[in-house]
Amino acid sequence: MKYSYAILALLGIAGGAAYYAHKNKMASQDVVVEPFGEEEHEFIRFISKHQKAYGTREEYNMRLQNFANEYNNIKIQNARGGATWGVNMFSDYTR
Repeated sequence: MKYSYAILALLGIAGGAAYYAHKNKMASQDVVVEPFGEEEHEFIRFISKHQKAYGTREEYNMRLQNFANEYNNIKIQNARGGATWGVNMFSDYTR
């Protein structure tokens, strides 16, 4: 029963968005959706796993940049061999 309400809510949101787009005469080619890069995809997984929340879009972007720098550093270190590096709950912090 809970899932039925969730599906109805999602359909309502989708219907509202479609109505809004039609009412404002937005053509589908006017909407630009950029796919996530590898770093942002991993950052979203990181946020979910570690239950992170950021107060503003600016903070999100800053934490994403910190994470991307750390993520790329991890890839470089792992390519060198030896110890295995990985993402942890502090990967969005500044050094």
